[in-house]
Amino acid sequence: MAPSLLATSLATLAFVAVDGARRFSHRPASKQDSGLILEEQAGLMNSSYTPSTGCQGSVEHHFSYGDTYDGCGGHFETEMNNPYTGGSHKQQPPHGGWFMVSTTNRRRHRWYCSNTPELQDCGGGNCMQVWHHSRRRFPITCGHCTCHQPQATRARVCLTVKYAFQGGSSGSQNETVNFTVGTSRQLYTTQDTVHSASVRASASMNGVIPQISATFGLTAETEVMVTSSFHSAFEESLTTEYTKSQTMFLNMSLPVYILHAQNYIYFEDGSFSRMGAPTVLQFNQPQAAGCADVPL
Repeated sequence: MAPSLLATSLATLAFVAVDGARRFSHRPASKQDSGLILEEQAGLMNSSYTPSTGCQGSVEHHFSYGDTYDGCGGHFETEMNNPYTGGSHKQQPPHGGWFMVSTTNRRRHRWYCSNTPELQDCGGGNCMQVWHHSRRRFPITCGHCTCHQPQATRARVCLTVKYAFQGGSSGSQNETVNFTVGTSRQLYTTQDTVHSASVRASASMNGVIPQISATFGLTAETEVMVTSSFHSAFEESLTTEYTKSQTMFLNMSLPVYILHAQNYIYFEDGSFSRMGAPTVLQFNQPQAAGCADVPL
């Protein structure tokens, strides 16, 4: 071990020995003395790190249990919830922000200084807050928080072409079309979150029917058919996605355009969910495909 690294480690151990006992305080984090933090923030912040909160949405802090101090002369990381796969993973939390640790051991919590594992104890709860931009002792608080699901920001309705034929031939044929029905979603976005956003989007769609009709070049006759299909796709938000087949009888002398309605819900964390209608649409005139946005 290099002399400088050894000195740093011994200094850290000394701080832990003196201040290792957990201190109980309900002092708000905003009132912490941040002079030393601001002084050394620029030199210690690693721009390659993306702070994580262990929550795909927003973390709401309710109250605190206790706090302690630790010190790290390198890059601070800690165990926190993994909202993608469950369990926990090692990440750098936001400086001074609350992050979820409900799936980790809060009594002897694991953290890392430049990838060297350490232990800390600041109390119970399901979340923590660390002001880690200081080389010296930095405050750590344990609290109780709620991890809110990511908010839906917008919706989109789309028509995709499954089969197209210009007509002009004799005879007829049966054509089997495969398409997806139901909803696909990321593991960390709950079914209730997607369903709630889908209900809102379906209701909002009625206010933008003129724009939807203009996007797809709908007539008075086809407008009802297409918008009803979009509504039916939103209604599949509680159904797990699966593949369905539909066999259709085609008169080959006529043009045939078979399209499928697929809707999308986009969330503030960058994720999205897709919903497919339970049936396909058949037209005997050319029909535009594409997407139209629906505000939430």
